[in-house]
Amino acid sequence: MITQFKMFESINMGKPEVGDYVIYQDSTKVKEIQDFVNSEIGIITHKFKSVVNRDYDVKYDNIPISISFCFPKNNREMKLDEIEYWSKDKTELEAILASKKYNL
Repeated sequence: MITQFKMFESINMGKPEVGDYVIYQDSTKVKEIQDFVNSEIGIITHKFKSVVNRDYDVKYDNIPISISFCFPKNNREMKLDEIEYWSKDKTELEAILASKKYNL
């Protein structure tokens, strides 16, 4: 009997769209912001068409108070190349975060 796993099938398919879940690779030098965005899943709420250096607006929940000033209205603007993973299925990204956490 052969078992097929369909996990990670829809990660990084096409370009990210509004409603997709994302893991963002932050390049800021503030460690607390890096730790938060690299370990949380956000959701794309808006796609910019004519804004220079910004492609998407991503919403996060449970932002620590100490860095909340960097997330106006719980959102963060980002470029496409700053998004490490995206998917319509949040559970796939949760599995990626778990594997990173435990170095799997």
